[in-house]
Amino acid sequence: SQLQGQLSELQDGLGAEVSIRGRSSQDTGTPVAASSGLIAIDYFFSLQNLSATDTFTVSFRALTVHSISASGPDAFVQSNLSVLDAANNELYFTDYRADTANPGPGNNFQLSSASDTFAFTVLPGQSLSFSALLKQIGGAADGSYSALLSAYLLVDNVRVDGNNPVPAPGTLPLLVLALLGCATVLRRRA
Repeated sequence: SQLQGQLSELQDGLGAEVSIRGRSSQDTGTPVAASSGLIAIDYFFSLQNLSATDTFTVSFRALTVHSISASGPDAFVQSNLSVLDAANNELYFTDYRADTANPGPGNNFQLSSASDTFAFTVLPGQSLSFSALLKQIGGAADGSYSALLSAYLLVDNVRVDGNNPVPAPGTLPLLVLALLGCATVLRRRA
């Protein structure tokens, strides 16, 4: 296997399952304090190519399952996952929202990236990193909310391209010795 470290086999990965829920009710005639919740998990991945000649393309797959619910006159919930490269370009996302106080399409939707895979090409000697943020937030002034998100990022494929024009580590010393030998022969003839 070309992989080393924590994720050393295909289908290895990192994941979490998180959920939040809360409720508040005005039904009893006695006001109950509003309920709110927030959970966030931040992942950081680092890729390093220790080869002097091979280029690696490492593909990842995101597996996610969402379940969200908001009910009552005033409740909302949001559940999302964002995967970003080191320059903060979005590689993958999911965003699920429900809001009972603002029922329009801008507040109630389920969006995901068109593709659940993303890849990095790591050149010889290069290091790359990316991060993922899993976040859920919800609140209810009069109602209830719940969200469940299961997110897993796994190594899907590794492709090796060994056709880089970099000399093998033993080639350079042999070349230097050959040039010194040629120079010595030319000096003796002169």
